[in-house]
Amino acid sequence: MMLTQIRGYLIRRGCASLEDIALHVEADAQAVRGMLRLWLDRGFVSVERITQRCGVGCNQCAQETTEIYHWIEGRTSAKSLSCPKC
Repeated sequence: MMLTQIRGYLIRRGCASLEDIALHVEADAQAVRGMLRLWLDRGFVSVERITQRCGVGCNQCAQETTEIYHWIEGRTSAKSLSCPKC
């Protein structure tokens, strides 16, 4: 059930941070990361780790906020991954 919730959420949004997905499905971020691994391994999802600074400069952003997942099933190019919602 939770896998289909995650899939539906990512399809609707196009992309979302690990933190956003975990909040949406009301689960621990580590558990959600494990579920996302299934979609990653099957080629339906890609992950982008944001390394640029948020603007504050403390370098203490939580990993859950800098780990962005993109739903890529059916997309013809990796260039179509830009997500204005992230």
